[in-house]
Amino acid sequence: MPSVLLFIYFCFVLLKDVKKGIIQIVVILQIFIYLTLWNTSLRLIYPTSVLAICIFVYRKCRKRRLVIYRSKKGKYPISLILISVLTSISYLISNYLALYPPDNMLTFANIYFFFILPVFLWYSLDSRKYMIYCLQLLSGCMLFACVYSIIEVSF
Repeated sequence: MPSVLLFIYFCFVLLKDVKKGIIQIVVILQIFIYLTLWNTSLRLIYPTSVLAICIFVYRKCRKRRLVIYRSKKGKYPISLILISVLTSISYLISNYLALYPPDNMLTFANIYFFFILPVFLWYSLDSRKYMIYCLQLLSGCMLFACVYSIIEVSF
């Protein structure tokens, strides 16, 4: 039940301000990476981030400014694109050559989460306001994780 409420919360945040929603999804769901949606094996991060990117692209298309490779702070670094492409290829090759039956959905989900979602995060952090918001949210989440881990170890 908490995962459904969290999913609904992210949907409302995305509809209100898609950039803040993407920042929250990336930062908050890093801690709750294994939280599943309902009683399935589907992790909460996948449907929420796909929804975030769909809303992001829809809003850019509606404003007729879907030139995603341009931003106030510049293009997405070519070195990160190269690393992402090479690592994605290695994911696909290792999935294909695995001794056990390949898990294609998990492979594509990992490629999406680790290499495509950061591009959208990059373009969401296009102003000082969003950068400060991201750092504050990240600090709060890490403080929560530290306090929780101290409590977990102590008891």
